[in-house]
Amino acid sequence: MQNTLLKYLLFKLTSLLVILSLCLSALPVYAQPLQQDNPASDYTYGDCSKLNQEALRTEIEKIAHQVLTDESNGLDIDTVVARHWASLNVDATINGEVERAVNQLSNDEGYFSRLWSGWSAEKAEEFATKIANDAFTSPTFKNKITELSNAIALEISNDIEANFARAASAAFLCMKAYVGERYSATLFSAFEDKVSVEIKGVNVADANPVKVNPTDVHGKALGGLGLIIVTEISRRIAQKLAEKIAQRIAGGIVERILGEAGASLIPIAGWIVGLGLIAWDLWQGGKGALPQIQEALEGEEVKAKIRNEITASVKDGLPQEVSIVSLEIAVDIMDDWNNFCTVNQYVCMVAGENSTFKQILDSTPLDHISALSTLVNTFIEIAGRSTLDSAIQNGQFEQLLALPAPALDILHTTKSVETTLLWAKLADDKLDRLVKYGVYLRKTPADFDQKLLLAVLNLDDNGAIQKLLELDHDQLAAIVDFAGDQLAPITLQTSTADIKQLATYLVQQPASQRPTAQAATALANGTLTVQKLIQPAVEAAAAPTPTAPPKLESVGAYPKIYAFLQPLVGNSVIVAAFALVLLILIAATVGFLFRRRKARHVDAMDHYTLRR
Repeated sequence: MQNTLLKYLLFKLTSLLVILSLCLSALPVYAQPLQQDNPASDYTYGDCSKLNQEALRTEIEKIAHQVLTDESNGLDIDTVVARHWASLNVDATINGEVERAVNQLSNDEGYFSRLWSGWSAEKAEEFATKIANDAFTSPTFKNKITELSNAIALEISNDIEANFARAASAAFLCMKAYVGERYSATLFSAFEDKVSVEIKGVNVADANPVKVNPTDVHGKALGGLGLIIVTEISRRIAQKLAEKIAQRIAGGIVERILGEAGASLIPIAGWIVGLGLIAWDLWQGGKGALPQIQEALEGEEVKAKIRNEITASVKDGLPQEVSIVSLEIAVDIMDDWNNFCTVNQYVCMVAGENSTFKQILDSTPLDHISALSTLVNTFIEIAGRSTLDSAIQNGQFEQLLALPAPALDILHTTKSVETTLLWAKLADDKLDRLVKYGVYLRKTPADFDQKLLLAVLNLDDNGAIQKLLELDHDQLAAIVDFAGDQLAPITLQTSTADIKQLATYLVQQPASQRPTAQAATALANGTLTVQKLIQPAVEAAAAPTPTAPPKLESVGAYPKIYAFLQPLVGNSVIVAAFALVLLILIAATVGFLFRRRKARHVDAMDHYTLRR
């Protein structure tokens, strides 16, 4: 008996020691809280301005990651888990599944098997493991844990999403510092303008229905357009990642909890045996360790351990999510910038390499950046980079930039900066008309002085201008001087051929003999034609020099006959009549003589015949 009692006491002492050990091991182990660095109250990006392009993306990602890390460290994940645990009444689900598992095992095991579990540590551990595995792997428990995980993950995902804009704005300011230092602050403004216009064009509020609180965006040194862009970047990332983040967080929780389900979640089998040995009777002994196992599995200690595992799962997964979001922010910002520089390829290239051009950019109004980009592109296309650099250095580029857009047509066609500037100087504020009517295509600046060119351009009529472009400088000058204020009506209603004929006539006439202003007015109102204007001169040039009528010299002894014939000689009709009469008399005389000779010939022949 003593041996039996001694054995019992030793067994009891051993059981108590086991219970004590297990109790100590079951106490929750709290990890050292993460050191939470307070988010910086301001952002400085001096380092960004000193980077090269290769290092910029890495720096942007690093900055975004730091902001997200600071913000996520401030999340009270324990409170989030506890709140959703309570709202979904997870306690009731655990209690119900443990009770069901206990009843199921009680029905499956016989009386003595249950009784022995109250005395045998091994049997009690076996029962506890079976009950835990059954309860914590059941479909009901799995469904509840999945529901809980989704709720927690959604809130955590939303909390992270709320920080997207903060991280994106910090990264965007890094880009701004880089572009401002390496290229130009104006160029960055142009970049903001272009991207914001694209965003408004696709109506991103409808395309990306993701809410971003403007107060989450760091607004210092970030203009209105920058806020629009940062908000859009946040929307893009939220649309792309928010759901996946929630899925990964929820999946991590489920995998961790269900993977830990069973006895590993509840290291209490040993002391359950001890409690069973302390208080038992035949009825209680018939249940063995089952009441203690149920009480332990439904206890707060097990539930707290499950909540701790959920919290640990979220915290362990956040660094990966932060890294993914940081990378996406960096990629999005760099893509937007690279797309801008693809469209404005040469501007970005030259700005990054030519300090003088960078200064020009800094002083260029934002609404002129498009014209500047076009000018740079035209320069490089028609003349090459070296010519562009020369024009930048000698000031010609800025002169061209100050000209209206049509000047580019001249530059593109003539491929000459000097010619373009000469045309601009001659045309003054009428350069658009010069290009509109193609004057530069048919003439050179040497063909005009400013007065002549403006006189032509002031016509502002293509038909009239094209007629005048047929003339050379001297002809045009003669027409302009002659026509004066009447140039427009004269040119409009006169054919090209007549214009050229008039110009030729005017050039050939001495200045003192050119038609007067009255003639120009008559041409303008149609009372005089070019042909009539120039006909007298033409006839005068073509007519022979008139000769004086022949004079009969005095014949000495016949003064009266001379006096009688002199007026007759000056009268052409009388002279003609006299000549006609004279010709008739000569013809009659010749005929008479011919007939007489013929008659003689006949008589001679008759006489000869008779003699024979």
